[in-house]
Amino acid sequence: MVGGWVADKNLRPIFILREVRKPKVLPAGAVNMRRRVKLNILVAGIISLAPLLVHQTVLAENFQNASYFEINLSNPKETQPIQVFVSREQSEITHWRAGQRLQVSLFTESAEKKLEPVRDADGNLSWGVTLDAMKEGTLSVMPGLTTKAGKLVVRVNEKILGESADTSANRDTKIVEKVYEYRFPDGVKIKVHFTDQMLEQSGESVYFPKDVLNAAVQAYQTITQFKGFSAVGYSFAFPDPAYAYDPDRTMDIYLGSPTGDPEVLNHGFNALSFKDAPCFDTLKISDTQYQAAILLPSNYKEFIKNWERINPSSLGTRNMNVDLRGTLIHEMLHVVLFYYNKNLNKDIAAKATAIAQPSAFVPAKKVDWYVEGLARYFETFAGARHDFFSQGFKQTLPDKIRFSRGGSNYFMRYPDQAFTDLRYENALFWRFMDYRYGMPAIERLSRDFRDTPNRGFESALEKAAQTSFKDLLKTFAMSILLKDFGLKEDSPYLKNVAKTHLIYRKGDLYLVDGKGAERNLGKVCRTDWIGRWENVSAKFDELPAAGDNTKESDVSGWATDYFQIDLDKAEPTLPNLGVTHRAGGLPLTVQIVMVTHGGSLLTKDLGDIPSSSSRSMPLGQWVGQEGLSSKDIDRIYILITNTDPRVTTDYEITANS
Repeated sequence: MVGGWVADKNLRPIFILREVRKPKVLPAGAVNMRRRVKLNILVAGIISLAPLLVHQTVLAENFQNASYFEINLSNPKETQPIQVFVSREQSEITHWRAGQRLQVSLFTESAEKKLEPVRDADGNLSWGVTLDAMKEGTLSVMPGLTTKAGKLVVRVNEKILGESADTSANRDTKIVEKVYEYRFPDGVKIKVHFTDQMLEQSGESVYFPKDVLNAAVQAYQTITQFKGFSAVGYSFAFPDPAYAYDPDRTMDIYLGSPTGDPEVLNHGFNALSFKDAPCFDTLKISDTQYQAAILLPSNYKEFIKNWERINPSSLGTRNMNVDLRGTLIHEMLHVVLFYYNKNLNKDIAAKATAIAQPSAFVPAKKVDWYVEGLARYFETFAGARHDFFSQGFKQTLPDKIRFSRGGSNYFMRYPDQAFTDLRYENALFWRFMDYRYGMPAIERLSRDFRDTPNRGFESALEKAAQTSFKDLLKTFAMSILLKDFGLKEDSPYLKNVAKTHLIYRKGDLYLVDGKGAERNLGKVCRTDWIGRWENVSAKFDELPAAGDNTKESDVSGWATDYFQIDLDKAEPTLPNLGVTHRAGGLPLTVQIVMVTHGGSLLTKDLGDIPSSSSRSMPLGQWVGQEGLSSKDIDRIYILITNTDPRVTTDYEITANS
């Protein structure tokens, strides 16, 4: 949706590799500031991870180190004991003696800073500990399942441990948190981490973490069992240890908030981490070890309300439970795909180059069209269709970088976007791939992408579709025009693609604006300006209602421009229609569609048009061969596709009598 996000992202924990595309590199000596008590992961101490690539605008603030103790509500036997340590320094400050018996009681803080007593598994509220010869003592308490989760306060002989000691910068902050857990037969676990304090502050019900777990379980089953992302050597459950794997095979989901005590409410992540949530992250442990994490806003209801406000959908009011399932399958697919091809998800080497030369950097591989587009399409398998059909919003920055949070209808409004610049809106392409070639082809494609840096994306896509990439682009372009995606009852929610509107009259072409006004272009059209799309209109000399922001007829890499030519009722003949590739890049491909008054379609492929070349078609002769006349034709569509991924190229359309 994660979620998806727009532009410059906020602070993150310094050891996190993020999904967002604004990179910074940590200085040498940066350290992991989040210490968790977890199986196989960072059991104790601080691990140096320098230098690592993170995606953040500012380095994370330095927290106290925090120790987290899990109350496992699903598997109580795995609840972790709370460890309390009385230091010699503390004993000397408080005048405790070697051999002295101390009485210890534990409390957790509520959102209102009220202290809630901790009972152990046997119901005890206090425990004794005897100091050794070094005036130190340790205590291990197994908390009961009814213990309130939050920041731990330790009282020893009625003194708060550490309160009077000048050691606050060095002592651990101890947090009791709760988890729900599910274990799959393949050995994968899902854990949902939360605190009662966090739920209280966000106003969420105590049932929300369990709802999250249920949605996550469904998401993982859908991705791996039903959609087949379970190949040995690639999947999260059965990865290649020499490439990327999660040592404990656990997907950790953290519920949190961007405000309040970060250790309690954000599980030790930076206080602003959850401004980006929902999102996925990976904690890099070694060159091949990565801990998977999903961050989810604890105030999910409020998040959905705000998201609905800025990103309305033609499907109407959102259902929180359905959107929750969509969010979890979106972020979980990111996790799964990371272990398929981590370089495509993080593109670490390329981003390191961006830091060295930010002004000159152009990413070698832009892959949001894959990782974000496919994740948005997967939301539909969880029943979440609002964002798939969303029109979203658009922001064009001075450096021409475009950010969007839309879905398929965003694409239908802006079809002339460089394919490798696409993000969430490319969900429509993945629907096309699934409908035409099946999900097994997409899964095989995801495996093949692991070797993409040396082969290019085209070859992998050609292999999946069993056709040339040029023909794949052309078929996709025609599917867009005809809305041929097998959407069945959802078809009305997909809007028509934006088209430049022309009229052919008395041998000339006329451009039509959004108010119905006309401008004579003569016999040559050198503009792709769009005056109307759905209920959005623009007058001449205004910014277009859709498409790109230029007046010139140009088409971006691996994209298509669409033209509709209406025939004047008094026009007795059809034109000789031509397209000239004016300059630059690989050949254009042109498809012509004529629509009869009865709704029948006649299609013709003009073939490849190299740079500085032209192709033409006498439409009258064509319809005559079909046993029709000009009077039978209602309108003409022209689809101009750029087969070059790197170059935006110019063209012109001619109509001669």
